[in-house]
Amino acid sequence: GRAPQPPKVAPKTAPPKMARTPSAAAVKRELRAAAPELYREFNAAVFDGKLPEPLAIEAKNKGSAPFDVLPLIWNPSLQTTAGFCTFSKRGTERNCRIELSEKVLDSYERLRSTLAHEMCHAAQWLIDGIDGKGQAHGPAFKKWGKRVEAKFPDMEVSRCHNYEIHYKYRYACTGKDCGQSFGRQSKSFDVNKKVCGKCGAKFALLGAFNRDGTPAPTREPSAFAKYIKAEFSVAKK
Repeated sequence: GRAPQPPKVAPKTAPPKMARTPSAAAVKRELRAAAPELYREFNAAVFDGKLPEPLAIEAKNKGSAPFDVLPLIWNPSLQTTAGFCTFSKRGTERNCRIELSEKVLDSYERLRSTLAHEMCHAAQWLIDGIDGKGQAHGPAFKKWGKRVEAKFPDMEVSRCHNYEIHYKYRYACTGKDCGQSFGRQSKSFDVNKKVCGKCGAKFALLGAFNRDGTPAPTREPSAFAKYIKAEFSVAKK
């Protein structure tokens, strides 16, 4: 007969309790607070406590972290990658850091999965002494991935992060029957200077969108913002 399946184990670190419609800033704060606790839970359950103590640190200060900790860095510049692990060495001492994307990791489930994945990379370097050259997801990584899945049967450690990324702003080509569209995290794309590489037509900003795909409400500029805009226009003349 079919072998019995192990019961699913709920993580000790519970998902952060948030309002029904939390703001992006609230989600970011909760996930930042959860990351070190999740790291400690994985380190104890999967890696026998052999990985260094985590240190939450800002991306701009990542070069100042002590060598005997493992920095957890929330990187605002990562637009399409959920996270990565960087190896380093000083003499015979090995260390690494884990960088996490503020843009891509917008839920507890994504953070949990990504952090476990990157900790498997950290273990292959710090515990097994194997770098990622030519074998980033080789036998050592797979060994630790299987240990994660054995301890947490509700998780799957894959070779890559395949997350659908939410972009706040959407653009579309104005060319007839072209259909080209893309997203950006800010309105920095200049529709007056750039054209579609497929048909040569201009792009148009479709607006800002929520994570569920609905249009985000537009806010009336403050009186101060209107004043600055008016003064800037006068200065340009």
